[in-house]
Amino acid sequence: MPIRPPVFALAFVTLFALCPAHADEQAHGHGHEHEHEHEHHDDHDEHHGSLGTHEHGVAHLNVAIEGGSVAVALDSPAINLLGFEHQAHDEQEQARVAAVRGLLEQPLSWLGLSEDATCSVSEQTLTGAVLGYNHPGYGDRTQTAAPAQDDGHSDIRAEYQFDCTGEAIDGLDLAAFFETFPQTEKLQVQAIGPNGQHAAELTADNPRLPL
Repeated sequence: MPIRPPVFALAFVTLFALCPAHADEQAHGHGHEHEHEHEHHDDHDEHHGSLGTHEHGVAHLNVAIEGGSVAVALDSPAINLLGFEHQAHDEQEQARVAAVRGLLEQPLSWLGLSEDATCSVSEQTLTGAVLGYNHPGYGDRTQTAAPAQDDGHSDIRAEYQFDCTGEAIDGLDLAAFFETFPQTEKLQVQAIGPNGQHAAELTADNPRLPL
């Protein structure tokens, strides 16, 4: 049975679009491009509108908490997670894709939700042509369309719904995320929870966001 896109996740995407902090954070992201980016990144926005920008080393994480329900959406250039952006060309790259896909299908290993919150994954959806189709965790297992043209850039989106039955979540600690995906230098986080809206730019040296 296909895994449904989390309804709660779709709702918080709308909230973030209306959040002034989100707009400010996006403006901040646009003003700090990495010097090592390819020259043709300038016109890449029109091809990847879901991310806003395609900036190597930078990923975006949206989190919404309502009672015991937690919705999370991770958007990242594929190179941050895989080390490359093209379709896998050989067995080594295919193995890397499979390994990253497995990590994305186990978000509790890197998301940093407190163990005391006792969270479990109730829904998840992975999208990104570079990950391949027809695998557990992919949102549409009936996908038959050919992958998007390999233009040297690729994005990955992962959406999750968690059910938490333990203590209230008072923060996120993304240290494990940066250890798992070391080519991600910055994580732009937007969070909405019982204590309001929060925004932060997290790094390996500063991986925690209190909520």
